[in-house]
Amino acid sequence: MKAPTSSPVHPTGAWIWVLATSCVLAFAYACWDITNFDIWWHLNAGKWIVENQAIPRVEPFTHTLAGIPWNDYEWAAQPFLYAVERVGGTAGLVILTGLAASGMAACLVLAMRVCGAGPAAAGLCTGGVLYVSQVRILPRPEIFSLLSLALVVFMVSHWRTKPARLVWVLPLLFLVWGNVHPGVLGGLLLLGCLFAGEAASRLSWKPKPDELRRLKPFVWAATLCGTAVLVNPYGFAAPLESLHLVSSEFTRYVREWVPTLDPVNRGKPWVLGWIVWTAFVASSLPLLWRRRRFAEMFIVVVFFPMALRHVRMIATYAIVTAVAAAIGATAWAALLRPQRRSGGYRAATAVGVLLLVNTALILSGTLYAWQGDPRRVGLGFHRENYPVQAAEFLKSTGIRGTMYNEYRWGGWLAWTLDDPVFQDGRNLDFEQFMAARSIRDAEPGFQRHIEGYGVDYFILNQPQPGRERPILEYLRREQGWVLVFWDDAALVYLKRIPRFEKMIERYGYACVDPLERRIRVEQVRASLKCISREFERAKHWSPEAGSVRLLAGQIYQRAGLRHRALAEYREGRKIHPELSLWDEKISALGG
Repeated sequence: MKAPTSSPVHPTGAWIWVLATSCVLAFAYACWDITNFDIWWHLNAGKWIVENQAIPRVEPFTHTLAGIPWNDYEWAAQPFLYAVERVGGTAGLVILTGLAASGMAACLVLAMRVCGAGPAAAGLCTGGVLYVSQVRILPRPEIFSLLSLALVVFMVSHWRTKPARLVWVLPLLFLVWGNVHPGVLGGLLLLGCLFAGEAASRLSWKPKPDELRRLKPFVWAATLCGTAVLVNPYGFAAPLESLHLVSSEFTRYVREWVPTLDPVNRGKPWVLGWIVWTAFVASSLPLLWRRRRFAEMFIVVVFFPMALRHVRMIATYAIVTAVAAAIGATAWAALLRPQRRSGGYRAATAVGVLLLVNTALILSGTLYAWQGDPRRVGLGFHRENYPVQAAEFLKSTGIRGTMYNEYRWGGWLAWTLDDPVFQDGRNLDFEQFMAARSIRDAEPGFQRHIEGYGVDYFILNQPQPGRERPILEYLRREQGWVLVFWDDAALVYLKRIPRFEKMIERYGYACVDPLERRIRVEQVRASLKCISREFERAKHWSPEAGSVRLLAGQIYQRAGLRHRALAEYREGRKIHPELSLWDEKISALGG
């Protein structure tokens, strides 16, 4: 039995075509408005590092955990992300993510080429990796970890078939990676699987002396990689942070850490894609065995349980098994059509066209519509998902205090208001995490958490239809809290304390309750001037709030003020013409 050799000769043009279309598709997967909230606390950390010329050692962004020790394991990536945002805004972050994703795709295609796969198989498998990984292609340090993982796959694949020079770049890569993201542990695990596979492959036949010599540079490089990841401000804690994350109590509550087959992920397109991907890789294991590709087999066996346990790991699993899938696809094609060479111009052209069609579906928004996905193609961020006008209201009025905020808004609020928040998406303390949930759900005894943390104002998101928010019901009925702002996205409540008396007198809502579902005609007629004044104030602070126009129209309609109701509905249609409810409301009034 011979050791693995270099790939058979395939048309260079076919490889260039597949490489180019794969990179274009990868870039397209990155081009959607930012919805992931973690980027904001990364930007906050990058800003802090740049301004203080130091690495944070204690918690600086939340008032609930101020001063506790904090290990910022992604410190090296955050100033870079901050600089990109300062120069190019959110568009710069999205473009940077696209470039990293394209680099990841290029590494995988090149790795598959040197490992003997055909260009058509390489293109199909790269497209599969990108589809499975689509929700992890985000502007956050994790994208650099995925790129680094793909670089390791390429460098090691190159070492297995070419001169060993490139393998000596691995220690430098791991030195940087160990300071960018805790995912470096996955890279070390990949090297361990490759070493075990190569050793098993050589033990299965009598190796030649030069084959044993080829293994030595890899062993030395891998040893240096293990040493390089310890060159960071936190020593062993940095590479071991991944183990801490996957074993922490938070994994039961954070969606990206739940098991892949958990009911919450049922029907998710990328999870279904992962199931198909895993089934194909499993079907290729006998072919990998016949070819003595033991390293690929070890990788599949070791990384599969990780992907099964946490949905976040399916992107890592797809990347490290990409070579195995491509070799399997090439082998299956050769078995099914032995008379035709796999991966020629025709097959590669068809695959490239398929990747471009996928790109077009992404950029047109059609793919996300088919998936039932709320993502929107673009280079900015979903303003509708953040309390943009509420933050502007707080800044303009000078309201400052000890806030309670939504879990997913904390990083953005700290970035926008430059004030400490209650929580910002980093899970640093389980007691604080559960206290936040207790307040949100108004669980028995939640008031002691409000008092204990000294909360004096709330910024909460509007409840979705059919989904009750217990904390909002509490704030509405308690005399000690007053609504001072509301729009489509958020509500702001202030505590009745001397410091906020003037703010409450000026901005408090006494007649309009956006959460009241029962409209009493007598009450409306008795308070019409007050209601009109408060609606005008709401429009002033949030000029494009459709919910303000809708509620105003409904109240005026119940009060018999047809013309005023029509005016509100028409104004709402002008602001949000994509909503059909305006025409329905106008037609019902004979407008």
